[in-house]
Amino acid sequence: MVVSIESWPTANIDKRTFQHAIWTSTSRLFGDNGAATADLFLIRFEFSDGSGWGIIRTPRDALHMAKSSLACISQINEFPIGILIKGVSGTIKTCEEKYLSDLPTSIVSKELFFNNKLSSCFIRENSVDIKIDNDFIGATHLDVT
Repeated sequence: MVVSIESWPTANIDKRTFQHAIWTSTSRLFGDNGAATADLFLIRFEFSDGSGWGIIRTPRDALHMAKSSLACISQINEFPIGILIKGVSGTIKTCEEKYLSDLPTSIVSKELFFNNKLSSCFIRENSVDIKIDNDFIGATHLDVT
């Protein structure tokens, strides 16, 4: 299964932390026995500047458990996180060929006017993350000038 991951541009998430979040979510949702049945294992992982992807292995008959577990992850290292399942395939090679070609492009950092003042922001495809003090506000291109 291939997943797309998004968070704030300053989020610090590594492979070990993401794998721990997956295990914790599965264990809390299905118990230790269910987590062992789901056998979710992060094979490949890449994350930088607030976006990334991962390839997760799970048995086909536990796919519904895997999807439910991933849906329950909303925060890692105190950063909000969004996980989108891009697709499922039988092999790693097919996953890479089918689902990793259309993942989000890199993030551009610049300054824009928002709320009548100049603010630093990070732009990726259709969204804009505007830095306000020590936090971010999610916006679209229509919200900024």
